[in-house]
Amino acid sequence: MSPLSRPSVAVGEFSVTHSELCAHLGNVYGETDDIARKMSAVKNCGVLTHYLCRPLAEVIPEQPQKNGQSLLDKARAYQDDAYRLAERAARGALDSAGVAPAQIGAVITSTSAVYNTPSIDIELVDRLGLPATADRIPLSNLGCVGAPTGLARAADFLRSHPTEIALVVVVDLPTYLINPADTGIDSMILRGLSSDGASALVVYGEEAIPHGAPGPQIVDTWSVTDAKAKYLIGWWADDTGNHMKNSKDVMSVFEELLGDLRDWLGERPEFVIPHPGSLKIIDVICDTLGCDRLMGWAGRDSLRHTGHTVGSAVLDVLRRTFDDPPRPESSGVLLAIGPGVTLGAAKLVWH
Repeated sequence: MSPLSRPSVAVGEFSVTHSELCAHLGNVYGETDDIARKMSAVKNCGVLTHYLCRPLAEVIPEQPQKNGQSLLDKARAYQDDAYRLAERAARGALDSAGVAPAQIGAVITSTSAVYNTPSIDIELVDRLGLPATADRIPLSNLGCVGAPTGLARAADFLRSHPTEIALVVVVDLPTYLINPADTGIDSMILRGLSSDGASALVVYGEEAIPHGAPGPQIVDTWSVTDAKAKYLIGWWADDTGNHMKNSKDVMSVFEELLGDLRDWLGERPEFVIPHPGSLKIIDVICDTLGCDRLMGWAGRDSLRHTGHTVGSAVLDVLRRTFDDPPRPESSGVLLAIGPGVTLGAAKLVWH
């Protein structure tokens, strides 16, 4: 089994209350078709505070159709901010776990916007002083399923390297990816959910487990993809920029995949670390897995107080679970859903 440290979370420096965001959206998009219905959906997202890497007026300019920022400028800004948040989260994870950079045998990274080569893991090797011999496992375009996939790759590595320690870092800046000129309801709802953030944690090989360290251990990992549903969620681009697609039909696909997950688990989990993609998603996870909805408390807290940070979001839920842990030796599951449509999960036992 592969024990997990308490995750470290870094978010954008500019905080905006949900009411401030809604007021700004109403001012900018007030003349948009069907704005009342769209704003009603935004207001009901369940988020109290959003965290942005740039000021709100820069993220959503007053005249979005005249936003002249070039792709080059956006790519450079995304790179600078993503690197900064990833480094903060990674340093926090290493410090809280008491692990020195020289002890890391593998670095696994995930991000959804890939503007640069080499990948973000190289930047972390340089900035953190990780060993030149550390295995690099960069992941991209996984969206919200980035964290469970990163944990799965860490567990794979550690099975064959039980004396090593892996560092998992997930960073996404969704506010960068929403085209200010896109007034579709999917993009409006994403604005009402999102924060920019990164999360990181260390994963221990069986022969590198620190004595007496409490927390969850990975028993197994699993994923399932319904490729026929690939058009239901994701991004598409045109000359004006990115556009969000998040069809309501994805929920029926999600419920089917959750049924497969329930079969894989073989028993009702005693705790759940759910993807905080929305309040509805958290409830559907609990209902389909046969759990009391109260088990989704950490997901609701994360969504309410951090906002949805895409790939790193479920690690913020895990961080909150560390602060009010389940009983020792209980078994549970961490899961998230992302484009594909893919559901990724890790079966955990809490020690």
